[in-house]
Amino acid sequence: GSNSFIADMNHLDVTDAADRDASNELTVVVNRGLQVVGCASLDEKTGRLSDVVIRPSARRSQAAESLIEAVKSHARQSQKVEKIVVQPKTDEGRAFFKKMGFEFVNDVGQYSEDGTCENIRMECKL
Repeated sequence: GSNSFIADMNHLDVTDAADRDASNELTVVVNRGLQVVGCASLDEKTGRLSDVVIRPSARRSQAAESLIEAVKSHARQSQKVEKIVVQPKTDEGRAFFKKMGFEFVNDVGQYSEDGTCENIRMECKL
């Protein structure tokens, strides 16, 4: 069975990667018309959200918000995880996830030479 669904009028499509292989990865895709404007991967075993990508031309629209809301909505419905965990590497990413209801688990991260911070975890309870 497929876990695909379309939410709201934003053409959000959630496809279950388990239909293709045995992993726990779920890929969420946001389309505007025929164009993919964002996607993210959710590990349904650990609740880890990764590979969150938004097309630059869609950054001022609600594509990112729609993407995260679709992930949260699916995770709530599936009841496989109690929280979603992210590790944003930029200040912009951290600010975005904070706005979306995620809270810092630890802000003691290690900054690498290029100024990114690897260890900052944020989570959103469902």
